[in-house]
Amino acid sequence: MDVDIGSVSLMDLLLKNQIEGPKLNGSLRVERVYGKSSTTRSYATYPLQFMIPKKALPSHVDAVLVYALTFGGGIVSGDCIFFELNVGADSTMMLLTQGFTNVSIQEGCVLIKLIFLLVILRLALLVFPNLLCSSVKGLPQSQIYLESLIQEPHMHKVYKSVEGKMSRHILKCSVESGGLLALLPDSVVCFATARYSQVQRFNLAPDASLVLVDWLTSGRIARGEVWNFEYFKSTNHVYIQEDTPLLLDSVCLDDHLSPSVSERMGDYHVIAMIFIYGPRLAELRKLVQSNVEKLAGGILNNRRRTSSSRADQVQTPKQNPSAPAFLASCSTVGPLGDGLVIRAAATTTRSMYGFLREQLATLEPILGRFPYADN
Repeated sequence: MDVDIGSVSLMDLLLKNQIEGPKLNGSLRVERVYGKSSTTRSYATYPLQFMIPKKALPSHVDAVLVYALTFGGGIVSGDCIFFELNVGADSTMMLLTQGFTNVSIQEGCVLIKLIFLLVILRLALLVFPNLLCSSVKGLPQSQIYLESLIQEPHMHKVYKSVEGKMSRHILKCSVESGGLLALLPDSVVCFATARYSQVQRFNLAPDASLVLVDWLTSGRIARGEVWNFEYFKSTNHVYIQEDTPLLLDSVCLDDHLSPSVSERMGDYHVIAMIFIYGPRLAELRKLVQSNVEKLAGGILNNRRRTSSSRADQVQTPKQNPSAPAFLASCSTVGPLGDGLVIRAAATTTRSMYGFLREQLATLEPILGRFPYADN
């Protein structure tokens, strides 16, 4: 758990290089070389590794695709993974996580086998519809089980805590003038009793661009682990020229508080925060803002129509059967309103993936692929 020194956290001091911290596990830099974004530095030590496929993007796309991987497919109790990303002037980097399964031929074979098993399971459920008939948090167990199989390769796993040890993830990013960083990870999935703290700090030039997705699912729901982790904290700080704060965002879920995390979340299994900023993403920001405002307005109007005479009473989603399956809201940040923060909650991982795909689809010409298209 973070130790606070006044109003400044220990992690924040670490990321500002004001105190000595854990060993740097990796460093990656992308710069413009001969008119195209290229990797000029790539360094990683156990348990972190970077995979930079050479022909994963169309030749006309000026971007570098990077996969951040960990040995074992997750973060174990007591681990601290600390790495930095640097995007040079007028360069573009897209960082994905190990959840994507189409990196190599061998991994593609695993995906084909998984799809085959899912088809067999679907046929079995059609023939025997009551094969899985119990429910978890309001969803049919068959749907939960299928979703968990789809989700299993597409997640950033945090394993169980041993002796109360915290697992930590620290990321420090800098984006220079005209640069673009797209941080598009798969969801964090905390196992039962897991303790996880994540801090990400971004230093942007005034005309740099950033799209950030940070999201969490309730756990391994097919195994009955629904919001069963002990502690989760995710902090995202975005600064302009290192000293002007643009976004100071933190989410903390502590199961030792009352009511429990599961009680507070109700039927919702996924929460997400998306941040969009910069001149290269101005059109995307306007489009997403318009879409989310329409979505939020539709949800609000629907709730008004279905509200009862006790609508002003505070209710949790579990207590309120009329709670929508998907929630989203947005707000602008920055003195000129040129940053956008979107928050969303969903009852299924599939619906959140669909939301991310739809809202970020216009990044394809810049990044060379549709975000989350493989999920």
